[in-house]
Amino acid sequence: MTKFYENAALVVGIILYLGTLFSLSLLTETSIFLVFVGTLPILLYLIAFFYLAKIDPGMALLWVLPLIFPLIFLLIYYSKSFMLLSQMDYPSIAIVDIVISYVINIFLLIIIGIGRVEKPKVVHHAPNLKNELEDVKQHLHNTKAQLEEAHAKLDRAKLEMQKTRELVIDKDNFNVSLRGIEDKCKAINFVIGRVYSDKRGASQEVRDKLKIYPEWYNAFSEITADFKEEEKSKLKHVLNSIEVKLLQLEQKENGVVNINIGKLPIYRKLGDRVIDVLARNDKDPVVEYHAEAKEVCQKVLKYLESDAIKESL
Repeated sequence: MTKFYENAALVVGIILYLGTLFSLSLLTETSIFLVFVGTLPILLYLIAFFYLAKIDPGMALLWVLPLIFPLIFLLIYYSKSFMLLSQMDYPSIAIVDIVISYVINIFLLIIIGIGRVEKPKVVHHAPNLKNELEDVKQHLHNTKAQLEEAHAKLDRAKLEMQKTRELVIDKDNFNVSLRGIEDKCKAINFVIGRVYSDKRGASQEVRDKLKIYPEWYNAFSEITADFKEEEKSKLKHVLNSIEVKLLQLEQKENGVVNINIGKLPIYRKLGDRVIDVLARNDKDPVVEYHAEAKEVCQKVLKYLESDAIKESL
């Protein structure tokens, strides 16, 4: 705390105390001496405040200080060891002392806080500025090179991960893949049923238009029970139908269905696709369901056209 702000806080504290002293004397029509005795905790608080503020202006005790002296005087009042104080209604006066002390406390801490803010010293290093700029440029160049290398490694890692995770359809996982499509289609249908419910202004007609027909994926078991060459066309037809429905979910909602205003809202943004609306209004990872179903569907269709399936039939 600088000397100027220390003196300013002292002056403000004295002015506020004297103003309180004379104001209370006039308002209560009480002698200045009795008011002085009643407000003596405020004066003692000011003395203690400036003593402690010189040691550490930021100590938490400065916020507790306004309570200490009124409480001490309250104990003296109840002990009846000071007759002049006992003749007053000091419990009421103690509340006034505490309130006024806290008001003064806020003003003084604001002044001290301003005094503690020091302007940063400006140090000029003109001769070394050019060298520092060169160092910064070199550092940025090195950082850029490191980032580019890191990005390249990350891209390579992503490609490797994609290769390892890429689904390859063969005769061993053929039926499992179809069951995967079935499970994802069922999950998508459940989401459609929840989002486009009657309460949200949709109808059965809307749901039927968006849903993947259960009879399609339920036919997988029957078709593959004794899978032969002639069953291929049936399976391809079912998979193509499912794929069309999945692609329909990627179209803009307002171009596929019209929804009335229901009791519950459907949250959407302008230009949202059907799949976006489903994801926005349901907790299930419907985007993942959709992507996985479409990927497996396309790969099974590709497998049905390959030579590998001909060898397995």
